[in-house]
Parts: sequence; structure tokens; C-alpha cells
Amino acid sequence: SHDAGVRARRAPRSVHRNAFCFARGPALVLGFGYLGRKKAEQDPFYQGGHLRSLACTRAGTPWSLLCVAAKKMSSAEPARSPAQKRRLSRPTANRKRSLSPPVLPEWARQKHRRQASEDGDAQNLAFESDLAPEQVVYVDDAPSRERAAAILREAAVVGLDSEWRPGKNSTVALIQLACRSRAGEEKVLLLDCIRLRPEELGELLRPTLRSEDVVVLGHGLKGDLKELNRSFAGAGLYLMTGVLEVGKMAALAEEQKASHAGAGEEVGGEKQAAEESAPPSPSRGARPPAGPRPSPRPSPSGWQGSSCRSLKSLTLKYLDSTLDKKYQCSDWTLRPLRRGQLRYAVADALVLLRLHDAIRALIRDVQPDYTHDALLERYTLTPN
Repeated sequence: SHDAGVRARRAPRSVHRNAFCFARGPALVLGFGYLGRKKAEQDPFYQGGHLRSLACTRAGTPWSLLCVAAKKMSSAEPARSPAQKRRLSRPTANRKRSLSPPVLPEWARQKHRRQASEDGDAQNLAFESDLAPEQVVYVDDAPSRERAAAILREAAVVGLDSEWRPGKNSTVALIQLACRSRAGEEKVLLLDCIRLRPEELGELLRPTLRSEDVVVLGHGLKGDLKELNRSFAGAGLYLMTGVLEVGKMAALAEEQKASHAGAGEEVGGEKQAAEESAPPSPSRGARPPAGPRPSPRPSPSGWQGSSCRSLKSLTLKYLDSTLDKKYQCSDWTLRPLRRGQLRYAVADALVLLRLHDAIRALIRDVQPDYTHDALLERYTLTPN
């Protein structure tokens, strides 16, 4: 009996958690309680967590343990504490659902519905380049550089964008230029900044960026100019004249639209005031005096808020298309570039020309003699 107790205490704790032993004649019987859920999940033999019994009998040698029977008790219930039993005895309707979805406020539901409708309207209208393959020039050697210089000399409007690998000290790896000549021809130049030297990039870009006869389109061009100046020291890319931000064009279009709507409300208010001040006719009777009309809503300036809109939101609003930004944070230093990266680079520069045309048409509907002179800017940085 003493040896049996010693052997029972030496049994591994990971196998039986609540074990008790007692001697019955020459045999030692070990009764096992609930083994725990973790053990039941790890070992399929213990699934269910219940053992009927484990009997160990003496078989010739000193107290060797033999597994005689180990079966799952399907009819038995797992051991539960009194608190668990009380909780399970409650009606099902009063139990709390742990996986119930959170209740959103009304403004959040309206925002989700509006966003889903916008995405559904434009999900199949992704903006893509409509240029032929020969209208896209990849510049990475001397012949392509000469061809790019000839295209830039004839350009009247240039949409500029740049790409670099995400990181703190990364340099510009690709420059996209969507060029429209004075004759209306469109071409996109992709300048490989990995294979071109800073001096060659400066010779290509300086005449265009500093020319007063060329309109440079962009979205947040000051940030691009800072990256160019930092990445290519000595290239002279610290000055940009004739800058036209598409965000400011959109702000002007919204301001004109709001002011036009406010002028219409004022005209309608004056007409209604004149009707009310007229003497009442005997057929219609006297009107009750109308209260003071609220002043028309001030036209939002929009110059700061609208200019900070993303290029994707401007494309959705004015072109009814979505701008795929899948490759924006990809590694632009790897060569050769993937086809998806090239398509993204071309579309990201060409969309500036399309936005310029669409927003200018809206502005000229209200102001036919509109010119870009009031919106043109000049960016100057300290040479690096």
C-alpha cells in the first residue's frame, strides 16, 4: 500500500489533474476527473475530457502499471462549478450574445451607405490610360533622352508626378511627365532616375520647370519639388514657375458654383419680397406677413479644404472614375519595373491633364473668360 501511494504520487501531473488513489486488495485503482479542455483539444484520445477509470493491477513484476481500459463517457456531463450551472440554467433569451455586431450611430450608418453607393457607382469605371503604347516613352539612355528633350520643347502643359520607395532616406526613383504640345498631341515620359545621372535629369527638367510659357500641373507639387531637390543635389531642381495645382482649380470651381447658387437664392428672395409687398388682390385675399428670411448661406471659400483633397477623390468627383493606388507604396527602385507599376505611373500623370480639362470646362460655364493667370504660382527652395 505504501509503494502504491508512492507510485501514484510520481504520476505525471500533465496527464491527470485531479487524481486520487485508494487500495483495493492487490490492485491500485486511479480515478481521473476532468482533464481540461486544452488536453482534450491536443490529444484526440482524450476528446470529451472524461475517462471511466484506469485500473492498474499487479502482473508478476513489482507494481507495473498496465492500461486496462480507457473509454470516453459519452453519457456523462463535464464537471461544472455551481456558478456555471446557474448561468446555464437561465433562459436562452436572457443570455448575452458575445458575437453581436456593434450598434452604429445614425451618422455612421449614413456615411457607410453613402460610401457604398459611391463605390458601387464607380467600381467598374477605373481610370486607365487611353494612350497608345508608342505615346509612352521610357527614358533611360541617350537616344530616349534626346527624344524626351524634343517632346518637352514643344510642350505647353505638363503634368508632373514622382515616385519613390517608402522610407525616410529614400530618393526619387521615377519621374512621370504627361506632356501636351501646342498642337494638342499628348505623350507621357517616364524618367528612370536610377539609370540617369543627376546632371542629365537637370538638363531635361530645368528648361521646362523654369519656363513661363509652360503650365506645370500637379497635386501637392511643393512636396515633389522638395524630394527632387533633396534627391539630386547639384541638378538645379529647386525652382518651378507656372505651377497650377488641380486642387485649387477644384476649389475655384466649387466657390463659383456656391456663389452662383447663392445669387439665384437672392434673386428668388427679392422676387418673393416684391410679391409680398404688393397690395393683396380681392380674389386671393390678404397674405399673412412673412417673417424675416434667413440670410443666404455664405459661399465656402474652399481654398484650403478643397486643395487638400486627395487625387483619388478629385478623380471620383470630376471624372466619375476611381484611381487605383495599389502600387503607390511599392518598391520603385527595383528594375525592371513591373507592368502594373508602369500602368500606374502613366495613369497617375495622365489623370492630371484629364482633371485640368474637366475642371476648366466647369469654370468656363460660369466664367467664359477664365484664364489660369490668377492661380499660377511660383515655388522656390534653397538649392541643395
